[in-house]
Amino acid sequence: MKILKRFVCMAISVLMLLSVTACVDDDQPETTITAVYPKHGGTVVLANDKISDFLTNYAPQGSRGYYDKTDCYVNKPLTLSWNCNKSASSFSVRISQDEDFNDAETYVTTENSLTLEDLFVSANYFWDVTASVEGALLRSETFSFTTGDTPRSIFIDGVSNTRDLGGVLGLDGKRVLQGLVFRGAKLDNITAAGLVKALDVFKIRTELDLRKEGEGAPNCLGEGVNYVQYSGPYYTGLSGIQVEEFRENLVNEIRIFADKDNYPIFFHCSIGRDRTGTLAMLLQGLLGVSEMDMYIDYEMSFFSASGTLDNQTPAIMVGVHFADLVSYLKEYSTGSLNENIESFVRDIGVTDTEIAAIRSILLG
Repeated sequence: MKILKRFVCMAISVLMLLSVTACVDDDQPETTITAVYPKHGGTVVLANDKISDFLTNYAPQGSRGYYDKTDCYVNKPLTLSWNCNKSASSFSVRISQDEDFNDAETYVTTENSLTLEDLFVSANYFWDVTASVEGALLRSETFSFTTGDTPRSIFIDGVSNTRDLGGVLGLDGKRVLQGLVFRGAKLDNITAAGLVKALDVFKIRTELDLRKEGEGAPNCLGEGVNYVQYSGPYYTGLSGIQVEEFRENLVNEIRIFADKDNYPIFFHCSIGRDRTGTLAMLLQGLLGVSEMDMYIDYEMSFFSASGTLDNQTPAIMVGVHFADLVSYLKEYSTGSLNENIESFVRDIGVTDTEIAAIRSILLG
């Protein structure tokens, strides 16, 4: 009798499972959900057309005629789309960089599409869709796509020239982690929507202001964010990294990145190009970023309103000032550019322990 009861229970369980899978009676087809875009296993380029054109066959110090004094650097959003062969009242979409969806973000929509912003670049993503059909929940198979190897430009309303320092290759072939260090122009005109993005999406914990005291509005992200200000150097020369006053400030700036409790960090000057570009280049050097990627990151400023505010051209700023900074560091010692940057940073007072901490945090 017990065996018969157990058999009956098992049979009922199997029938219930089949009914959930099919969602309807046996005379109708199963519910299926298929990916429309991106195609499963495909690659998505997030860079907009202007940036993609700029990156194609990029050559440092080349002739440029692309900038128009507007913010035209931001990566495109990605719209996921899918087909469901039955009418669904709603869809739940999970997306993650983990195939097991352990860190998944979940979105609910009544449409057969979902638009996402601020995705990481050079990353693998996994996603699936659960449809609510006739009172039953049916999940698709796991779909995947890869984002292209381009800069991660982000949008913060009221702030210009903004991008992630991560996503590029560094030491030992490791990618600089994304979502930890952001660079940009001044925050003085950030909007309420921009504050939400900075605090709730990018979760900025430290604002590093490279302007002189009194140059602009301090602490624009609010009291909950650690605000630090050091007047930063411009390239080389009279206000450059050779000047003792600026070297002391530079050491203090770099030390901000050696403390994991400071992250995520947003650092900026006024237009986000010169002092910001100088510090960015030194950080990239410590992380093993290639010279080409340093140039690309620097020159991206010319796709922004703030980065072209002073009417300077790439021929002057890239071909002279930034190139002079690169040359100075190449000639600083007998090693490679990255090795010489490490020697320079160590010589001005940054310790080996601090350098190791920066690498551990930003390279994983």
